[in-house]
Amino acid sequence: MTISITKPTVGGSENTWGTTINTALDDVVDVLNGDTASTPDLTAGSWKVGGTAVTADAAEINKLDGFTGDAADLNYAKDLRATGVTTTEFNKLDGLTASTSELNKMDGVTATTAEINKLDGVTATTAELNHTDGVTSNIQTQLNAKASTSTSISAGGGLTGGGSLASNRTISHSDTSSQSSVNNSGTTVIQDISLDTYGHVTSIGSTTISIPTQSTSFGAVGTYAYLLRKYNSGSGNSNLAVGSTISGSGVGYYTIHGSTQTTAASTVSGTWRNMGMVVSRAVTSTNYSINLFVRIS
Repeated sequence: MTISITKPTVGGSENTWGTTINTALDDVVDVLNGDTASTPDLTAGSWKVGGTAVTADAAEINKLDGFTGDAADLNYAKDLRATGVTTTEFNKLDGLTASTSELNKMDGVTATTAEINKLDGVTATTAELNHTDGVTSNIQTQLNAKASTSTSISAGGGLTGGGSLASNRTISHSDTSSQSSVNNSGTTVIQDISLDTYGHVTSIGSTTISIPTQSTSFGAVGTYAYLLRKYNSGSGNSNLAVGSTISGSGVGYYTIHGSTQTTAASTVSGTWRNMGMVVSRAVTSTNYSINLFVRIS
């Protein structure tokens, strides 16, 4: 900064030196007081602050017009410069419209430039990004493991339905049998059941069985009795084999005591089947066998 004043002439200015000095001092005061009429033109680098030349020009200094920060804020900027922040880096703030709260969101960020640049071009919404919440493995790998909608489900033998996974599919058990239910009663029972390859019942056959009626009448068909049969091996009349049948005239009700027949044979009718011999003994010269018989007719 250059200040030009008029000084009195040494050995002269007998009557004007006081006025000359006063005028020079007034010029100095006006400059120091910021009188616009007397403000000198300061050239960049021609003035110093704290012994350091100020190299900023008027346009750069005017950028601080309206600055509401305090000395601490300015000192923070100074400290940044002291750490090596360049003018070009400061100029990156030119046009910045972010608020203090928005800039404060960067407080504590440790991501690298490369990591932040990975967001370059991201168009997903917050809701879309939140869809990845809880993902613990590679999403594409999981997607690749899913069956394609073109995958087809084929119904095998005895089944109906199927189709691609593009829609919901229902697999049903095919009805390959037209056989209706059979509900027998009495002496009619199921005799035959036919199945197809899939185990479906295709036919049911029934039959009626004959069950002898157990009679409580003495000597009636279906009753059992111990009967005595007389035979003589010497005359060809042999013992009656189990399961064989005999006419009622060949057997009878007898009472045997020791070797003596004490009661004559009672009359026996019909046909009887030998179910097994119980006792065989000789009475006088004739052989007798006591067998369990059942009347079959």
